[in-house]
Amino acid sequence: MVVGFCDEEGTRFGTGYFGSGAILGHRDVDYMKNSVTKDGISIYEAMKEYGMDPERIKEAIWEDGKIGCFLEAHIEQGPVLDTEGTELGLVDCIVGIQALHGDGARQGRPCRNHTHGYEDGPGGRGGKGYLKNS
Repeated sequence: MVVGFCDEEGTRFGTGYFGSGAILGHRDVDYMKNSVTKDGISIYEAMKEYGMDPERIKEAIWEDGKIGCFLEAHIEQGPVLDTEGTELGLVDCIVGIQALHGDGARQGRPCRNHTHGYEDGPGGRGGKGYLKNS
């Protein structure tokens, strides 16, 4: 069986791993009502608007031992792999996802170091500044 998730990085609601968390039983109705966009729309409301029944969230849970393995395929690393002549990249670390909100000004473009190499100009390490959460 193949399962597809969306918004695992938490871009819209400021919280990640919604689909995988639901399969593991880590999501419930309260979670969906309390996870909201910057405009105040909850996961619960968005699901209803899309025609889904968020009250059925517990039906997404898979029993322990039913998942044999997990493989997450990404295509955004393609430019780096292509430049390096590598056909397949294996991850040895992962970033933590956290949403930070504020009203400061931002210049430039988003940094996506997994999309472009570090020495690849804007988006790489060459930027003027970055936020480090430690």
